[in-house]
Amino acid sequence: MSESRLQTKCLKEARRLGVWARNITTPAYSGMADCMFLYDGRVLFVEFKNPNKKGRLSPLQVVDHERLRAVGHYVLVIDDYSEFTDRLWLFMQE
Repeated sequence: MSESRLQTKCLKEARRLGVWARNITTPAYSGMADCMFLYDGRVLFVEFKNPNKKGRLSPLQVVDHERLRAVGHYVLVIDDYSEFTDRLWLFMQE
């Protein structure tokens, strides 16, 4: 499965569960996470990586993820559908 197929599948599942899920597009900035998930007043940012286990975060993404966490947001790097569904469930339960 490609990164884009993984992302699409995860967005679809989150929406099925009632999570407001959107792809984030920032053409002039390359550090932002791929998607944003909102549920019960909480925000989860997800960076999807290719399931081949070769995807790496850029230095800018590492910094952005730290900044998002510092202001209280959840941030995940996901390369596996079942990991996403497990972590989404935990996010929804908090």
